[in-house]
Amino acid sequence: HWAMELMLPFSDLDLRLAGPTLLRVNIYRARQAGGGVEYSAWSPTPGSFHDPSCFAYVLLGGSHAYLRKALAEKTPKVDAIRSRIEKLLQGHEAVRQKMAPRIQALAKAWNGLKENIEKKGGQLPPKTWRQWYENLNGIEDRWRKVRIATEFEIVLE
Repeated sequence: HWAMELMLPFSDLDLRLAGPTLLRVNIYRARQAGGGVEYSAWSPTPGSFHDPSCFAYVLLGGSHAYLRKALAEKTPKVDAIRSRIEKLLQGHEAVRQKMAPRIQALAKAWNGLKENIEKKGGQLPPKTWRQWYENLNGIEDRWRKVRIATEFEIVLE
């Protein structure tokens, strides 16, 4: 177990923050011990220490504000995709029935995520915040996949 305290003036980092900002960060340690080298990291990276996809998230400026901003950016995109799906389904009742479970499950996930961000976003532990942020970023792609599947089913009809 080891601990570290780090203070960096933002001015030295040349960061121009215009609001909440999410960064990927990792801190490494290499220690000579017992004739060998001991390596450790704040956020473990399998293989190479140089894999930013494994770095931890550090949020500057407040997680709730950032989640709300991300939600505000995603909402019109998701709404447009949902509207497109609804238009595609007009006159295709068999496809509507076939796609209904996927659409309903995704709508429930989307509505739950929005409600949780609105009500609880400011009280989240970091692990939950990160999970919600990743879900928020992935949900637009999930809606796109449902739209594509709907288009495909209509072609096959």
